[in-house]
Amino acid sequence: RARCFSLAVTAADERDRGQPTSWSAAIDALAAGRSFDPSTKGLLYLDATSEVRRLFLISSGNVSDLELAHLDRSDAEAVHDPGQAWNAITVGAYTEKAFITDPSFAGWSPLAPAGDLSPWSTTSLTFAEPWPIKPEVVFEGGNVARDGEGNIDFPIPDLSLLSTHFRPAERAFALTWATSAAVAQVSRMTAMISADYPQLWPEMIRALIVHSADWTRAMKAHLPSGQGKRARGTLLRRYGFGVPNITRALRSANDSLTLLVQETIHPFSNGKMQEMHIHEL
Repeated sequence: RARCFSLAVTAADERDRGQPTSWSAAIDALAAGRSFDPSTKGLLYLDATSEVRRLFLISSGNVSDLELAHLDRSDAEAVHDPGQAWNAITVGAYTEKAFITDPSFAGWSPLAPAGDLSPWSTTSLTFAEPWPIKPEVVFEGGNVARDGEGNIDFPIPDLSLLSTHFRPAERAFALTWATSAAVAQVSRMTAMISADYPQLWPEMIRALIVHSADWTRAMKAHLPSGQGKRARGTLLRRYGFGVPNITRALRSANDSLTLLVQETIHPFSNGKMQEMHIHEL
């Protein structure tokens, strides 16, 4: 059965900083249609006749302590395990919620400006150079409020998202926020793409999500004019490739000038180039 797997549970021990763990390696193996063989400590196919690939979406994890200098805090706290998995989409949080109407919070203001990183989101700026750029994308994760004395408070209804309560007999709705809310929404996007284009591989759906993403005006404002590759790399490890757009993702798979190729290639053999695909346009 075709499905997308959404994982909003992470480990915040801060020891890995991008290095593979048994948890992230298991995600990578399952995403590629393989599993671990305890007897040989190697990988084996889950299906003897074909590869059963899977699409995993993982929350980047939330910062442990909210601070007024929220970008500095997010930049210092690494994406949580298993969010460093190469073959999964890791989702961080940004926010457009930057206005408080509740009179009981008079004198309070949103901490993060509209379009910038949510104060909850972790990043991969502390990852070593060989490890993957995470998160790949960010989505709405809500905001927190601050007062004039530097106190921080949450949840604020105006700065949170609305979801269904897990015990509907008690109440119908509940507030939600942070990277768990963000990954749930992007997971919905992947399911919508899969439903519209059931022939697409999980890797292709992942590509459409990432390629549909773009940085907001607030994100781009952190890139000074004339800055080069290193400055862009900093933004990539904070915001990923930006905010995905479901309309752009679906249209790219339909009538936009985008080449979609679902084939297999083994580009390397014994450390040397082996195969390449050439497409005539």
